[in-house]
Amino acid sequence: MGDMLNQNSMVIRSVHEDDYRTLKDMSVEILEPLYGSQEKALNEWFTRGGFKHAFVLLSEKEIAGFLSLKADPKKQYLKISTLVIFDGHKRMGCGRRLLAKSIEMAKEQGYSHLKVTVSESKQESLDFFIKYGFTVINRITGKYQLNVDEIILEMELTK
Repeated sequence: MGDMLNQNSMVIRSVHEDDYRTLKDMSVEILEPLYGSQEKALNEWFTRGGFKHAFVLLSEKEIAGFLSLKADPKKQYLKISTLVIFDGHKRMGCGRRLLAKSIEMAKEQGYSHLKVTVSESKQESLDFFIKYGFTVINRITGKYQLNVDEIILEMELTK
């Protein structure tokens, strides 16, 4: 029901300088405990260095979620680098909307696949991507955290 009430007030837009403090706080609270310092990524989200796109989802003028996409250097796939839904906005369709935006961007730019890497400890995130059509294609250990498996998922895109 919350999804239906808030759909019309949700807007996706590119990040801009006014978002810096909110995204910095999100990085420290959510991403750094898992992956260490996010200072380089944070700066790239705003300068577009290394990242193809960075978006926020606004709900009632408040950031509800964040998505960043990286391009494969060989232009074979677009990778969801970060997808975070802020507390108070979960289970309202925010993740689905940001995922739809990444699929749209990938198709518009001619990519054949969309990929994402998810920590095996994030079962809810794994379930989300599988629910929306991603399949597990690989598993890597210790890339971001010692002794933690990361699951690589992929979605084949049709034109």
